Amino acid sequence: MAQTHHITTLGRAPLLGTSTSRAQMSQLAHANSERLALAGQKLGMTSAEYRSFKAGLSTAKYVVVPRHLDGMSWYDGGTYVTADVMIPAGTRGWEVDVVRNEHLLRVFMPATCGNLSILRSMQPRLAAKPAKASVESSMEKMAMAPPPAPVATEAPVPTPAPVAQVAEIHPAPAAVHHARFGWLPYLLVGAVIPLLFHGGSQSQPAPSGPVPVTVVATPVPIVTPCPPAR
Repeated sequence: MAQTHHITTLGRAPLLGTSTSRAQMSQLAHANSERLALAGQKLGMTSAEYRSFKAGLSTAKYVVVPRHLDGMSWYDGGTYVTADVMIPAGTRGWEVDVVRNEHLLRVFMPATCGNLSILRSMQPRLAAKPAKASVESSMEKMAMAPPPAPVATEAPVPTPAPVAQVAEIHPAPAAVHHARFGWLPYLLVGAVIPLLFHGGSQSQPAPSGPVPVTVVATPVPIVTPCPPAR
């Protein structure tokens, strides 16, 4: 297992030298480009990673450098690299980040010495947003959208209600009442007719007082029962 190298003081074997601004650091990197490129190669940087690092020098961030680094370069008659180093706390310097897929390469150059240093880590993938968030976003868009224009529709024509046919009512025929005594009119007629003829043959005034009415009774036939045959 590799042993961590503790560095108590920086600046004894500087790679680029001290810089107090980003512009000064960029000038030192340009003046010592061969030394800087060799340090990157010995630290394990690929050509693409080194090009991205050089392109990001103009926008490098001024930060507090992490104490534990994967490797640090230095110069003492030649370019050297020390792996797994621990530097003094609160060391400030410049940082350029290089992202490749899920890998994050953080490149540091302490302002005191300009020693090119690296720290690799995995870049976590962004978790997919839950479906609820997309549904809420869609609902918000729907709420913000103007309502659709009303569509004109023709009013329905009312259907006339069917007229109820009234059945023709015919008056019921008058009931014919039959007299109980069918023979009485004939008796009265028989009594009146002789009086009319009698009055016509004589030009005498009709006697005053009630006219006698002769009621002729119809004889009731007498039925004699026949003796039973012997």
